[in-house]
Amino acid sequence: MTPFWWWFSGFLSAVAVILVFVFFRYIPIIERNAFEVPRFQAPKDSRPPANLKRRKFKIPYDTRRAITAEYIRAKEPSRRLVVFCHETGADLNSWYRHAYFLPENGVDVLTFDFKPRALDAHKTEEEAQPYQWPTLQDLRCLERVLSWVALQRQGYEVALFGISKGATVAAAAAPSPLIRSVLLDGAFSTHLTLKHYMKKWVNIYVSPKRIADGVPDWVYILLSMTTLFYASVRKNLSFFSIERFIVKLTKPVFWIHAAKDYHVRLEHVERLRKRIPGVTDLWVAEGAGHSQAVLRHPEEYHRRVVSFIDKTFSG
Repeated sequence: MTPFWWWFSGFLSAVAVILVFVFFRYIPIIERNAFEVPRFQAPKDSRPPANLKRRKFKIPYDTRRAITAEYIRAKEPSRRLVVFCHETGADLNSWYRHAYFLPENGVDVLTFDFKPRALDAHKTEEEAQPYQWPTLQDLRCLERVLSWVALQRQGYEVALFGISKGATVAAAAAPSPLIRSVLLDGAFSTHLTLKHYMKKWVNIYVSPKRIADGVPDWVYILLSMTTLFYASVRKNLSFFSIERFIVKLTKPVFWIHAAKDYHVRLEHVERLRKRIPGVTDLWVAEGAGHSQAVLRHPEEYHRRVVSFIDKTFSG
């Protein structure tokens, strides 16, 4: 073997040793910090009034489980529908905080829980911890809901409206031909958000500081991808980042970003918007925290959401 191949094989062996060391030393730490410690603040409880007319029903998920859903009709007969996707820590009732004004403006609302329930009422299931990161199981749940809409609401104009993780899942499902437009409040890239967190953690676990500051971005992306794979195997869930889905998103998008969102950075939103081939409108809600724009600017929030729906729905 020539000296070059000796040198090259030694180099590859050294890289392999470093990668194995990083995997066993740091990936479990990153995974534990990112997935076991809640990062996003749980939403305040929001319940629709008891006199509101709602129809609760089940949408099949598979042969053993079903999705709990509610349908709220507009005050006037309507063929416009918004499918609402709640955030982590919330449930199907949280639509009321963000979209209670839609039925008053001629739009039906379909809201659902991302956690499918056993069809057998006597069967008890262990409650899985709700993670803030989107999974393919969440996406499959939304796709089952959209299949119900396609069968039961033919001829309707349909928009997706999601909050935080629900917005991220909605962005992944939005390329569906059924969808006319999509509203994203607090949507995020898992890779970019993990990278943002890791830059903070590296200053804790790596010293001296000049070494931590010199870590290139591609290392963070590699660590993020490896962490998602590691977490998916450990938790038997398939976590994803939305970059590969939004490159197919040609529908109109209304993106709501909170100016004081310390989890999702504005530069992350701009990077994601550049990947979307369709038209996106961005509203930066001043003074609001993550998914709190509706609380900080309720009247403007309502006006902008209704205006976008009116603009993208022909009826």
